[in-house]
Amino acid sequence: MDSTPASAHDAFHEQELRIALVMNGGVSLAVWIGGVAQEINRLVRRESVYGRLCQALWLRPRVDIVSGTSAGGINGALLALAMSQGKPLDPLRGIWLAKGDIVRLLRDASQDDPPSLLDGGYFYAAMADGFRQVQRQAGKGLQPPAEVPIELTLTTTVLAGEVRDFPDDLGTVIRDVSHRGLIKFRRGPDTPEDHFAEADIVAKLAAAARATASFPGAFEPFYLPGRDERRKAGGVPVPCLAGHTDFNKDWPAGRYVVDGGVLDNNPLESAIDAIFRQRAEGEVRRVLAYVVPDPGYIPDPPPQDPEQVPSLLGTSLAALVNIPRVESVSEQLRAIAEHNRRVASQRDTRLLVARSLDWEGADRIAESVFPGYRLRRAQSAADYIALALVEGAAGQGQALGRRARQRIVDALLEFPRLPWLPDDFAYAEAAGEWRWGLYTLKNVMTMVLDLLRRGVGLVPARRSEFAEPAWQGLVQARRKAYDLVAELDRLRQLDGGHWVGRGRALAARLRALESGAGDNGLQDLLSAEVTTWVRRFDADAEDGGSAPRPFAALAGEIGTLFGAVLPLLRQVLALGAPRRASDEYAELSTLLDFLDRPDAEGRAPAPWRRPLTLEVVHYAFGAETTQDQYLELVQFSANAASPLGGPEGLEQKLAGVQVAHFGAFYKASWRVNDWMFGRLDGAERLVRILLDPGRLARLFGYAGEPVPTGAATALAHLREAALGGLPEAAGDAAFLQGRWAARESALRAELAFLDRDDGLPGQLPECVAMLLERLHLEILRQELPALADAVGDDELDGADPSGNGPKFLKRFRAALFPPGAPPAPLAGAPALSAEQLLELFRGARVGEEKIMQEAGSDRFTALATRAAAVAVSALSGKGSGLKWLRGVFAAVRTPLVVLDILVRALLKRGRSRVFLSLYAMAMAASAALLLAVPFADARLHAVVAWAAGGILVLGLALPVRRHPRLLLGLALLVGLAVLVWKGVPLVRAWLG
Repeated sequence: MDSTPASAHDAFHEQELRIALVMNGGVSLAVWIGGVAQEINRLVRRESVYGRLCQALWLRPRVDIVSGTSAGGINGALLALAMSQGKPLDPLRGIWLAKGDIVRLLRDASQDDPPSLLDGGYFYAAMADGFRQVQRQAGKGLQPPAEVPIELTLTTTVLAGEVRDFPDDLGTVIRDVSHRGLIKFRRGPDTPEDHFAEADIVAKLAAAARATASFPGAFEPFYLPGRDERRKAGGVPVPCLAGHTDFNKDWPAGRYVVDGGVLDNNPLESAIDAIFRQRAEGEVRRVLAYVVPDPGYIPDPPPQDPEQVPSLLGTSLAALVNIPRVESVSEQLRAIAEHNRRVASQRDTRLLVARSLDWEGADRIAESVFPGYRLRRAQSAADYIALALVEGAAGQGQALGRRARQRIVDALLEFPRLPWLPDDFAYAEAAGEWRWGLYTLKNVMTMVLDLLRRGVGLVPARRSEFAEPAWQGLVQARRKAYDLVAELDRLRQLDGGHWVGRGRALAARLRALESGAGDNGLQDLLSAEVTTWVRRFDADAEDGGSAPRPFAALAGEIGTLFGAVLPLLRQVLALGAPRRASDEYAELSTLLDFLDRPDAEGRAPAPWRRPLTLEVVHYAFGAETTQDQYLELVQFSANAASPLGGPEGLEQKLAGVQVAHFGAFYKASWRVNDWMFGRLDGAERLVRILLDPGRLARLFGYAGEPVPTGAATALAHLREAALGGLPEAAGDAAFLQGRWAARESALRAELAFLDRDDGLPGQLPECVAMLLERLHLEILRQELPALADAVGDDELDGADPSGNGPKFLKRFRAALFPPGAPPAPLAGAPALSAEQLLELFRGARVGEEKIMQEAGSDRFTALATRAAAVAVSALSGKGSGLKWLRGVFAAVRTPLVVLDILVRALLKRGRSRVFLSLYAMAMAASAALLLAVPFADARLHAVVAWAAGGILVLGLALPVRRHPRLLLGLALLVGLAVLVWKGVPLVRAWLG
């Protein structure tokens, strides 16, 4: 949506809203996650209310990080593809609706030795088709990487694992195996390749999605082929993912993988790491969105009775399943909070130095503490080099112990001069050289980025001839700063790789240190290595620029940038302190006075003296240097309410939470229901993120003549966002205008903070609710007819005709076609009024339907017989691993497979024969159990007989519950059961 202002008076500086997505697993809750992904993509495309709200608040939304596992990984990959191609995600509902049917997912019962219950080949082919559907839509086409950067990371679990060697302190190799696997696709201004531009990107994304979503037992492990292998799954070729994974990098052979959620169902860590690789030029707000459909309920622990020892089963389950998963996400969430604390501490330490010390005082302290600073830096660098050399040697099978590593460190510390450390603090002013190393350059760039971020935050959001030059200068400076940061990161990778490579080359000579034989020549060896390093990293490039830039040249560019930034920040301060930002204004002023004020004799500071002074004192205070970005954590879950009413709790909303989260695969209406609530819940979170009180205060919370500001202006913009572009046909305009009138006084009161100087509210619930009413009404108008169609399809497919879905469909048809009106297809029906739509939504309650209520229906019968036949086929196969029980399952397999065929044939002819099929299933299972153990002892025979009797009773109970009139034939059926029961001994005797 075009956000170009109507006039210069309306122009503001855009804020870039960057969302990093972490998408959790959840099996069939993938459908709910898909609904969330649809709304996120609509936000990025600025559709509907999102577009008008982004225009009103001058926001540019972007999703640049997607980290997913299992069900979240599938939807995350589809979302990343759509964003990179500039395409909508509208086909996603149809993909889940058609491809997510459990009957289609189940294997053919007649297949010999099936490796799983669900058909992974069909699943892969279905996903490949789904990715193609998204790519083939009409749309903008492949977007420029600089405008749409994306880092997509999917987790998987490598069955065989990757072996890694680490040396212990005594020089023994410790072999470790890692089963965690990451599959990555990247594009962006600092990424040399654009993975999303590859010709086979659809096939690669489908293979990665199948690799992350291979639920053990349900789906067979997925084979990722090697570089020269040719493999197919479901008749579709599987591409090699060489270059996209962190395991098997050279890809000489393939690997079997299973679901990423086995080891990491909450892939927060990879998302956090990726965030700091993204550059920012203007004003940026960073949100980490944690998408978890079922966050679960963790109650307070009960009191422990020391006399009651926990059960063996309970302890085992807690150790294997519950405790690791809870602790995993807890640690990651704590890591986010700790990161934000370190960022604040780092900024506070710089301010403490600038506030507590004048320039001359800080300079004297820096000179006095410099020897200690140099020693700490030398120790850190020596440890870094020693560890890299040891890692390289270990890769050649030569493990170096702690004492050998310490000898390397001691030898480096004995060097009189090191190329990455100055001899004294006066060297800070030397021109044309750089002896402070890469570490200091990184720290100084962190400080420069902090200063630029502060400056951008203080420029008035409204554009003006006074503020615009400072704004444009800061944007260009940030662009240059991130170019330099990217170069520093590249140098750090090359530097680390250099020392590891030297460790491999010197492995045998370094190994001699273990016996002390290599001590005499160690100093000369390391001296030669340091000289080699200087030639490569700190000398003029001689090959036209392919070698790393010399540190001195890079330091010169950073110094030039630093010198250019200071006057820009002075321009920002000259604009005056914004309302509610007086503290930030004072902080920047303090830092600039420290870094840029002339000395007592009126001399301007030397270019590097003061930043290095701050660096030395900052380091001496023990402050850490970390990435300078705050992360706002926002959870997306199904526990959200709609202002239009309807169910609020997860259990009342989503059918997919049943049967260990497999439930939505059972019925089409359940999938459409969960998709609809995914959209509703996703919209609720997104509007809360967009409607940030801080952003409103930046735009409207100050007096700016002659342009009106304050609560009245903000309210007018929100009204346009909520009520703009309303269709008149269905009466939505009148309905929402009435809702606005009812809320208007509350909206004015909520926005009154814009006319005052007090603090900001945490949230704006009334404004959020009003915008959501418009957005949710729009979603319901699209999804409720689809839900009604899906319920109708379920009825034709033999689902329970007495559940909430059929009742909803009846009310839906009655609303469309009042009594006396001729019947017509739903697609050609007139639009429902907003009131009718809301009444239908509140009363639908499709998510409250339960799987056991379906027992006895035709669809349940077909699914039960098919699932039983497939399960027994899998358990009786060679791949089951159940050597001693395969015979028992093999005896049951044939009647169940025949029964599956019989049930499907009967259902095609009508429902009147369903009862016979159910009872036939019971009799077949009972007879198979009894005949499978003809030579068992009496006790085992009794157990099996009771099991067979139980199956018979269940076979009677299910159809009788569904069809009470069948009780009339119960006597005949019981007699038949007794006949079978008594006839078994005769059959067994005959077989003997």
